[in-house]
Amino acid sequence: MSNITTTARNAGLEDVLAILRDQRARRLDMVVNSAAIRSQNGNLLIADALVGMSLEGGVGRQEGEFVPTPICDEKLAGRLDIPTAYFRKLRGLGRTDVIDANVNMLLHGGGEMTVGDDGTPVQQFAGDPREHLVRLLQGDPGQPGVARAVMSRKYKFIESLDWLLAIMAGFNAANVAPLPPICDLSDRRFYARFDVPAIAALAPNLLDGYRNPFGGAEARQRAGFGDRALREHERHGQWTVAGAMAAARAEGLGYKPGEEPVVWAGIVASDSDTGDGSAYIAPQLKVRVCRNGLTLDVLADRQVHLGGAQNMGAVDWSQETAEAELALVTAQVRDLVATWCSQAWLDEQVARVEALAKAPIANPQATVREVTKATGFTQAQADAILGFFIDGGQATAGGLANAATAYAQTVGSPEVAHFAERHAMELMERAAKLVRA
Repeated sequence: MSNITTTARNAGLEDVLAILRDQRARRLDMVVNSAAIRSQNGNLLIADALVGMSLEGGVGRQEGEFVPTPICDEKLAGRLDIPTAYFRKLRGLGRTDVIDANVNMLLHGGGEMTVGDDGTPVQQFAGDPREHLVRLLQGDPGQPGVARAVMSRKYKFIESLDWLLAIMAGFNAANVAPLPPICDLSDRRFYARFDVPAIAALAPNLLDGYRNPFGGAEARQRAGFGDRALREHERHGQWTVAGAMAAARAEGLGYKPGEEPVVWAGIVASDSDTGDGSAYIAPQLKVRVCRNGLTLDVLADRQVHLGGAQNMGAVDWSQETAEAELALVTAQVRDLVATWCSQAWLDEQVARVEALAKAPIANPQATVREVTKATGFTQAQADAILGFFIDGGQATAGGLANAATAYAQTVGSPEVAHFAERHAMELMERAAKLVRA
């Protein structure tokens, strides 16, 4: 197994930058034909992937061994039309011999040898004629690397490291100073969540009667809680009581210290280095009492990773092209941040959420079951959200959204967590419609 770090949950900026920069140093992207790829003991061997000494004493390129990630297995299975569930089952059973047979025969051809019209021997089944882009991370000397993905050679690179730096540059260009981001990294995607507590508003309907599930003697445990990034946000990421009271007075309201229903502006940005969906950036509403993130995904901006085909061999990263692409990303982010981190925009979104949040839910079990199923949650996820809904103490559509975003903080999978945050607004909308029906 490779010891290269490819995942992180609730990582601080310094930690995730260290991981992404290490990946940058190890990065090897190649366009190869099917004959250059073979499977051995479930790992991928890529021809000419490494530079080393040959038996003759010279320096040349050699075959390299790479351990596939789960997303790499999926991508390879998809390109070869192997059912993903079958491929995943083989991996789980340790049947790497069957994986090798499937991959090698589909890539290289097989079957009985026949004689062609010109008298030369040919295989009954031809090999895959396509060329593939393989995304690799080189291992330490004597150790296998990591195979991140096998995909179309038309994939356009927007690297997670560059994407993060471009997002931060966009904040700077918009003269908005967020807290240092909390980041998640999986083999599929990279996520960065930015909080801007200076842009805040009151949301009494969304938070009316809400019990923080992460406080008290029976507090729920956040995934990765205790990480220095989360501790930093706990220390600096809350509005002060004085600030919240000032907001309350401005709206003619008064609340006990520590009970002010405050939300603030936030942004979540995500990117995939392995072709698992488009890059996107979306606004969030962050809740003061427990930092839940209600993502307003309908407003998200997306970029699809498709472009011109890469040439055969190791991919030559053009600094000029990369800088032009990232300058565009930074400019787009600057404009989005300037909009989403403005007081007027936040007030408008809070008013929209507040109108939905107060809708009462009379039958929690039936409502949660219906709206979570319609939104795409699994039964296990729906049961967990119901538990958070009951613990939260809010029998309203807003309580259901808070339950989904609280649940998101407890799961280890970044994909599941961000799915819950992105669909919390939809859950609230569906629940409110049921009340009106």
